[in-house]
Amino acid sequence: MRLRSGKKTLVKDFKQLCIWPAFYHYTTKFNSNSNLKFYIENKFNIEIKIADFVTSLFGTDDLFFYISKKDRYSKFRIKRLMYNIRWWKDVVKFSSDLYTPSILKKYSI
Repeated sequence: MRLRSGKKTLVKDFKQLCIWPAFYHYTTKFNSNSNLKFYIENKFNIEIKIADFVTSLFGTDDLFFYISKKDRYSKFRIKRLMYNIRWWKDVVKFSSDLYTPSILKKYSI
């Protein structure tokens, strides 16, 4: 379990996979995942779990991360659009040609 502001969030509550394409285009480079996690959690006021960094077939370095289901709609749904952050299910449905078959399989819905 993870503690934040006195509330317990179970790992199983992190089911919404998000993709932040060309992540380094929007931010400066971070020297650790904990700094990156802190940055995103504070910027959007959400809890996350970093899943992966993936280079797309177009050469962009994309960040894959999970958000807690309690934050999905209440805090993040609209804010994410300003940064081109997309739900994984939408990427698979509309832009599956961005990633290799192994990535599509690894994060299958």
